[in-house]
Amino acid sequence: SYTLDVTAADTAGNDDSTAVSFDVDTAAPSISNFSPADDALVNDATTEISADVGADADTATLTIEGPDGYSVSFDETDGVFTSNTFSVTPGTTTDVPELPDGDITVSATATDAQGNTASDSATFEVDTQGPTATDIAADFSVNSDNSDSEEITVTFDEPVVPNTVTVDVNDAEDGDITTLDGTGTDPTTTVTIPFDITTDE
Repeated sequence: SYTLDVTAADTAGNDDSTAVSFDVDTAAPSISNFSPADDALVNDATTEISADVGADADTATLTIEGPDGYSVSFDETDGVFTSNTFSVTPGTTTDVPELPDGDITVSATATDAQGNTASDSATFEVDTQGPTATDIAADFSVNSDNSDSEEITVTFDEPVVPNTVTVDVNDAEDGDITTLDGTGTDPTTTVTIPFDITTDE
């Protein structure tokens, strides 16, 4: 806060003073709380998108952009802006279609009454497609004691969590089905599952 004191005298010797106070504000609004967060991975094309633009924002915009020309924009006059927070749920109206798979960038801009402007953005990925097995390789060589010597290796088109992978082995001779489960939690594109084949003597 500043105060200016101005004093002046006229030619007759009369003087007077005036004081003027003012504030200097160079701080831009604070943009925060992007949801989904930057670098997040979501599997819902209708996931809610939100961002806070700060209590001192006088005007604000939010833009959502993605693959294949996907782009929608909003400002502080739209119904998706309440209490200085944008909140948008894609897929709820024809004006805001569901999100496409791929990288989605959310950009926010806010300007206060003094003209200070802030901008920020967050990018997250939408993936609504399940993994596809691109190759299945089986090693059915049976050793002498038949102990976990057989393996099935499945290759996927994207990383999967091994312990979510199941393989059904169907014995065509007697109709038995054996379900095999992968193990491990580190994402990988190749999952190998050992198992036993029971052979007739």
